[in-house]
Amino acid sequence: MSVALKAIRKSYGNIEVVKGVDLEIEDGQFLVLLGPSGCGKTTLLRMIAGLETVTEGQVYIGAEDVTQVLPKYRDIAMVFQSYALYPHMSVAENIGYPLLLRKVTKDKRAAAVLDAAKVVHLEDYLDRYPRQLSGGQRQRVALARAMVRRPKLFLMDEPLSNLDAQLRSQMRAELKHLQKELAVTTVYVTHDQIEAMTLADKVAVINNGVVQQLDTPRNIYNNPANLFVAGFVGSPQMNFIRGQVKAGGFSSECSAVQCPGIEDNQASVLGVRPEDLQIVEDASAEINARIYSIELTGDETIVTCSIEDRSPGSQVVVRMDADYEQKVGAQVAIKITGERVYFFDAESGQRLDSEPHTARALR
Repeated sequence: MSVALKAIRKSYGNIEVVKGVDLEIEDGQFLVLLGPSGCGKTTLLRMIAGLETVTEGQVYIGAEDVTQVLPKYRDIAMVFQSYALYPHMSVAENIGYPLLLRKVTKDKRAAAVLDAAKVVHLEDYLDRYPRQLSGGQRQRVALARAMVRRPKLFLMDEPLSNLDAQLRSQMRAELKHLQKELAVTTVYVTHDQIEAMTLADKVAVINNGVVQQLDTPRNIYNNPANLFVAGFVGSPQMNFIRGQVKAGGFSSECSAVQCPGIEDNQASVLGVRPEDLQIVEDASAEINARIYSIELTGDETIVTCSIEDRSPGSQVVVRMDADYEQKVGAQVAIKITGERVYFFDAESGQRLDSEPHTARALR
């Protein structure tokens, strides 16, 4: 079932938290609402569910305007950050509770519960109680309870945030497989950009109640619309160097890079991701820096370097091979080896270039 949000606004008194959001979610699509805490993403989800009133605009599920429709008539299922399981009920009773409320017969309810439990691999745990389950198993019970009704729409509010890192990774794979198998339209809220990138068909990056960019995870990573998106998506995040663009070249206190075709701009920001940088012996490299710290993560080494920049304490992060070694404080040269260099206006945050550039040093 498709979902459409048209010019949605939400205010609490004089404070506007959602500012004219337009979104089109296709039937069967997995859309992630991604943004920092307080950006309005959960409020948007709750307005789709009918748990928050809409100040202005319309919410459509399919062709029906449900803006004023009560939540129980929208045929949705929600999964929350807390598992919200009934401790005195067994797994089977928790999963089947929505069907019990609908007065589904006992035999049909038992069959539906078993089918849902098999999908999330809990068919051997139906007689257990929530206290006897791990965190991941409890979350799967919550998912099975949501799917047992076969709703038009799944709404998920940070459902994996209470799990440890390894279990989150496992549950992401299970959740993505499950959503594709059921082919149910899903709207998922998170502040974790790794969850967004791995789960979504499309990501809506939100900040201050405004959708900054709506696109596929790949396009958001490779072609961010503005400075906020570029900095929010990516781990480690994109490196930023402040400087100016003049006569087709970007220059700062530590770097000089060609940028043909970009208009002169006195307050510019160069952006480049850590994987597109390399520490080299070449004195003609684009960036001069000093090593601040070195972190071995297993398959790679994350090198943080201090640079001379207009912002005090500015740093550049470089991904190097696992065997890279160097002394902290050593002077190094950093070369831009990738084909993705971005230029932004420092004040508005908007892109100055329409496509990423291939870096060439100004020497």
